Amino acid sequence: SAPAPLSAPAILPPPAAAAPREAARVSAARFLASQGKKSEAIDRLKRAIASPTSAAPKDALYFALGEIYEESGSASDARATFQRLVTDYPNSPYRNDARQKIPGS
Repeated sequence: SAPAPLSAPAILPPPAAAAPREAARVSAARFLASQGKKSEAIDRLKRAIASPTSAAPKDALYFALGEIYEESGSASDARATFQRLVTDYPNSPYRNDARQKIPGS
C-alpha cells in the first residue's frame, strides 16, 4: 500500500504575549534613535525584519525603519524602505503614509 501523504506542520499563531514584546521592540528602536543611536536602532529593526520568528508585523517594522532612515539623513534608504512597504504590503495601514513619504508619488 502507498505511504500516507506527509502533512505540513501546523503553523501556530504567536502567543498573545508576543504582541506587546514586538511593539516594545519597535518602541525601543525609536527610543534609541531619539537618543542619537540611529545606527543601533537601524540594526535592530533590520534584524527583526530578517528574523523568521519575529511576531512583529513586517510593515510596521519597515515603516519605523524608513522613518529612522529619514531622521538620520539617509534619504535613498528611506525612500527604498517606504517603497518596499508600499509594494510588498498593499493592504498595510501604513501604506498611505509610506507613499506620501516617497518623493514623486
